[in-house]
Amino acid sequence: MVCLTSPYYSLSINGGVEGFFPGKKGLRQGDPLSPYLFVICMEVLSRLLRKLPRYDGFSYHPKCVQLNLTHLVFADDLLVFTRGDLPSLQAVAQCLAKFDLLSGLQANPAKTSLYFGGVASDVRSLILAATGFNEGEFPFRYLGLSLFNSRISNAMYQPLMDKIKSKISHWTNKTLSYAGAIGIKEILSWNCAQMMKWVWKLLYRPQSIWSKWVHHYILKGGDIWQATTSISHSWYWNNVVKMKDLLISNAGSVSSAAEWITNCSGSANFHTGQMYSMLRQPADLVSWGALVHHNACVPKHAFLGLMVMENKLPTVDNLIQRGLHLVNRCVLCCCQNESLEHLYFQCPFSTQVWLSIASWLQVCSSTSLELVISWFLSCIPGKGLSNSRKRVGLMATLYYIWRERNGRIFNGMHHTTDFLCTQIKFVVCNRVA
Repeated sequence: MVCLTSPYYSLSINGGVEGFFPGKKGLRQGDPLSPYLFVICMEVLSRLLRKLPRYDGFSYHPKCVQLNLTHLVFADDLLVFTRGDLPSLQAVAQCLAKFDLLSGLQANPAKTSLYFGGVASDVRSLILAATGFNEGEFPFRYLGLSLFNSRISNAMYQPLMDKIKSKISHWTNKTLSYAGAIGIKEILSWNCAQMMKWVWKLLYRPQSIWSKWVHHYILKGGDIWQATTSISHSWYWNNVVKMKDLLISNAGSVSSAAEWITNCSGSANFHTGQMYSMLRQPADLVSWGALVHHNACVPKHAFLGLMVMENKLPTVDNLIQRGLHLVNRCVLCCCQNESLEHLYFQCPFSTQVWLSIASWLQVCSSTSLELVISWFLSCIPGKGLSNSRKRVGLMATLYYIWRERNGRIFNGMHHTTDFLCTQIKFVVCNRVA
């Protein structure tokens, strides 16, 4: 708590006043007033830049003349577009100098770069010397990502796609259909749904800068539904066209695809989730879905529960079936072979954990996964607080037993059953509360 009754401020700590410090200009980090002041300042700068055509010597960028486009603002990043000549850059410098007089904010030479396209080397050198800024190199990067790199898809996403395919290639279609409920999406359908937002913008937001640009320079009065890919177009636009074609294929016709876009359009926004649901292949949900899919459940607990229900955990018996040469022994009891049923319902260590948690949750402690699923589905059908607590407890117990098993194998860490029960109870109380 800061006292503001004098130019010198004091801090109230635990009821007592401690120390003094002088008041100065500026805001504290995280002050709720800060973003409003920032937006006001950026609005002033934006209005000044809109008046650039009035400055002597200023010329639009060749691709910005028809749109009267001088700049774009992304949060605290600014892109200014001009013709590649010295008078235009001098006009921009005058505009920024005027903003400096109004606000005291200046362009940081270390963080400001000039990007040239089709500009002669002698003119380029003259501009760099006059402005004092550095020359940037293409591809242009924003937030660390290249905006013009056609290899983004393969370089960044293909290894992830291959890994996911190798992990879930042996899962059933029903399991994958339910996996979306805990955040695992069909990537192709989800990506297509996201890309459809740009088609929606072309149809329902023609006044946006992006829509005007596409209509004027790419479609040129044509129809988005008839657009085709071209090597002269950007990688991103070609992918929008490909996703549009995929939508038409799924819908059956152009008219049906247009109807899908319309159905996903709210009063002001495009509903990506609704489009995703329309693109997904229909499949029956699994019976145990309600146990895994619960808002209060920890996501990583739900994912592990999904693997337990389908017996896809890398227990020793499953690893041996995949061709690995291992000694099959339960690390928790060191007595019997490790399998899913033994690990969770027959091992003395796990049984003691189950008995303690089952007594605390007031649920039935079973000796097999099938009986546990059957009991929960028949005895806990509702969504009340007590039932939520029991479902979260079930997933947390599965998770912490698996975590203990891995901790002993890979880290040499051993915990008691009392420690695990305390951890499970803590998670359940926090998540439900």
